[in-house]
Amino acid sequence: DTLIATIDGKDRLTRRQSEDTLLYSRKIAERFGLNDAQKRSLDIAALLHDVGKVGIDERILRQPGRLSDADFAVVQQHPKIGAMLVGSTIEDVDTVEAILYHHENWNGSGYPAGLSG
Repeated sequence: DTLIATIDGKDRLTRRQSEDTLLYSRKIAERFGLNDAQKRSLDIAALLHDVGKVGIDERILRQPGRLSDADFAVVQQHPKIGAMLVGSTIEDVDTVEAILYHHENWNGSGYPAGLSG
């Protein structure tokens, strides 16, 4: 709850996006038949996936238009920051990993680790 309030205090748009992500993730969880523990992990990850943005400078987060390469490199750190914050609060590895890897892409073009498949 404290981390969710932190997101809300930093950026109400991020909070709204997190709530939308929760709704979509619940539909996906039902479709894939996840068990209750998996659903709980996914719910938490959906709500907190962008909590790492609290560690990103407001100037970068609110910058209109395309980010410079340097600013985008800073934004790319938010999954790591979020995973550290959540990992220091809960011990659910699935939730922490979901937050850490939420910007990975199937083709390996995502971040922070460039995972594929």
